[in-house]
Amino acid sequence: MCGVTAVKVLCSSGVAPHDKKTMKALVDKHPCMPPPTMPAFLPSEPHLVAETDSVLGCIKSFPKGTSCGRDGLRAQHLLDALCGEGSVIAVSLLRAISAVVNLFLRGGCPRSLAEFVASAPLTPLLKPDNGIRPIAVGSIWRRVVSKVAMKGVGKYMAKYLGDFQFGVGVPNGAEAVLHSVNRLLNAHHRDGSLAMLTVDFSNAFNLVDRTALLNEIGRPEHGNRGDYIDVGVPLYEAAIKGDWKAVKPILDKQLDLIRFAITENYDTMLHVAASAESTKAVEEFVVNVVNLMEKKDLELQNRNYDTAFSLAAAAGNKEIAMTMVKKNPKLIVIPGRNRMMPLYMAALFARPVMVRYLYGISNSMTGEHWEDDNRGQVLQKCVEAGIFDVALKIVNDHPKLIVKKELVSDILLALAKQTDAFKGRKPHVILRIIKSTFAVFHVKKVKPSEKDSEAVQLLRIIWKKIARMPKDEIDDILTGPPEQVGERINAYPFRVLFFATKKGNTRFIIELIRLYPDLIWKQDDHKRTIFHKAVNRRQIKIYKLLYEIGAMKDLITPIIDEKGNNMLHMVAKSAKQKRYQNVSGVAFQMQSELLWFKEIEQMIPPQYREQKNKDQETPQDVFTKKHAYLVTKGEEWMKDTASHCLVAATLIATIAFAAAFTLPGGYNQNIGIPFFRKEPPLIIFVISDAISLISSSTSVLIFLSILTSRYAERDFLESLPKKLVNGLGTLFLSIVTMMVAFSASFFLLYNKKLEWVPITITVLAGIPVILYVLLQYHLFKDVFKSAYQSRSLFKRKKRVLYY
Repeated sequence: MCGVTAVKVLCSSGVAPHDKKTMKALVDKHPCMPPPTMPAFLPSEPHLVAETDSVLGCIKSFPKGTSCGRDGLRAQHLLDALCGEGSVIAVSLLRAISAVVNLFLRGGCPRSLAEFVASAPLTPLLKPDNGIRPIAVGSIWRRVVSKVAMKGVGKYMAKYLGDFQFGVGVPNGAEAVLHSVNRLLNAHHRDGSLAMLTVDFSNAFNLVDRTALLNEIGRPEHGNRGDYIDVGVPLYEAAIKGDWKAVKPILDKQLDLIRFAITENYDTMLHVAASAESTKAVEEFVVNVVNLMEKKDLELQNRNYDTAFSLAAAAGNKEIAMTMVKKNPKLIVIPGRNRMMPLYMAALFARPVMVRYLYGISNSMTGEHWEDDNRGQVLQKCVEAGIFDVALKIVNDHPKLIVKKELVSDILLALAKQTDAFKGRKPHVILRIIKSTFAVFHVKKVKPSEKDSEAVQLLRIIWKKIARMPKDEIDDILTGPPEQVGERINAYPFRVLFFATKKGNTRFIIELIRLYPDLIWKQDDHKRTIFHKAVNRRQIKIYKLLYEIGAMKDLITPIIDEKGNNMLHMVAKSAKQKRYQNVSGVAFQMQSELLWFKEIEQMIPPQYREQKNKDQETPQDVFTKKHAYLVTKGEEWMKDTASHCLVAATLIATIAFAAAFTLPGGYNQNIGIPFFRKEPPLIIFVISDAISLISSSTSVLIFLSILTSRYAERDFLESLPKKLVNGLGTLFLSIVTMMVAFSASFFLLYNKKLEWVPITITVLAGIPVILYVLLQYHLFKDVFKSAYQSRSLFKRKKRVLYY
């Protein structure tokens, strides 16, 4: 900037005051960016070489009064030294200046000097609208080198960019475009039928990605692909495996490769190793690489603006991260892609060990780089990832975060989704045994209870503060922001509350109701309470909370939704198939549906049991209609199961009957009495065979009765499950006793010298029994529970809401 122009600007609006607001504005205009990452393969063309005449011409091209950089050197100083009394040494001095310029052009500027030469002080001038206009005045050396470089490549760049731009190699190109369009509009479109829109990028020069420019130059079509195959690929492979021996000879020849990009994503060796699987070899590789790097090199970013440290945080490689932080502690506050802090990335990818480490070394997220916005983001991701210990620390260290409604709403929603996190930690097994022992003797002094999980503790801290807010604000938090679905914007009343109900997060619901009892009356967008939602989703624990609110349940159960359905109508609709993924058969799904229907039928006041909805259907009509398919499928499943078991039972009965008349050892032909009638093995054989025959015959009769059942809705409640469990039980008994009889016969036939034979056979005979237990265990357990324990499904146990 020339002196006259600078004085005019300074006198017009003045310089902004030196305060935090001005400093922040300057940082926003000129954000701190790490140095660009060099490409792995550079063009094979030689670097620019400037002649002395070109350098002198560029120095003379500076306007008079051009300002100096932070070193105080002006262009006029160089011109004065080259003429007048200094003309004696002008030639030698110009050669020396040209040598410095060429040193910079070939990238030979010392790294310790490069940052000083390339940087510039900022002067914050005030705009007429009180905005900030930062004026950067760089050093003369940088400006001379830039002029020389542009003079050398200008015509080639204009040819390369073609006719698609008017900025490079086109003098006054932008002004020419503007004037041409104005003339067109004035000449042919005075009626306003055509308009011109000018678009300007905000702070474009300061936010341009120099790494992208360098890597565009370093693309294979511009550079030497062979060099990349010979050098870049081995470096990448070695970084992945942690093979330092393969890398060291390459770096001994060209150490600069340590900071060069070796992928299209602009990843350096350190980026690749930091995101690789953390092994001892990789950790040692990173130590060696970091030792060869300068502190600033660790701040290199890839195309996504991620440092190697950010990738290590995302991958959860704690040891690698510790190595880098030891060299450059500033890494923990350099944001990566989308301005994400490394701590946020570790939480985003659910790396609990890394999150705990980074939270500790970040001094609990304090300092100038941390604000409530990015603290809140870390808190939310910790909750979503289930890292509740760190989330508790954040809430305690930064309690002001809880007043942000949108953040708190998202955190509550994340907590509502994590049902398993709210299960209490059971006391030690020894304490549970002691409790059981004292319970036998009716001693109530020892009561080891489940400890509250960290998720419960976090919820209590947050909800306690929310509960003190005005009612409207609480409702807004529980509802959350509206969501856009296609072209519609939907708002879900009390979304958090009903999402927890949908997930069956009983403890979450209990904690909310304790401080806000009126939540039991809140309704969703379909006019349903949480208890209606629980019935609809078959969440039995939340439904059973109705028993703890006294007579109010008689006012809640008759509430009808927007379609006129009361709670009995809702339970009459078939539950979604995924609710019964753990149920062994379709018949037991039908039984569960019947149990729910009978339970709600008893709960709802009698006058509402025959109430019709807007479709003029009673609850029983809805149940029969919605469960017709389930009844059909249940009948098919029950008959198929019974048919297969019937075949097995018939086969066992046939074998047992035949064995009863072919005793081992045979009969005395004279008197018709078995030879070994007094031997214990024969007695065991006879008894076991008889039991096997009787139990298998009984099993046959039971399975026949299943095949001939009428399969009405009510039969699935008790009749069919009991028949099936009894049939399976007798079938299992017949298999066991058949194997016992089989083993006993061998003990009878072999003497004591060959006892190993019957013992071996007995062990092998146990395999079918064990297989039957293992393969049919879940089915038998479900059948037994359905037949004999189903009535206790809705049995009230201890109070959990108010106790």
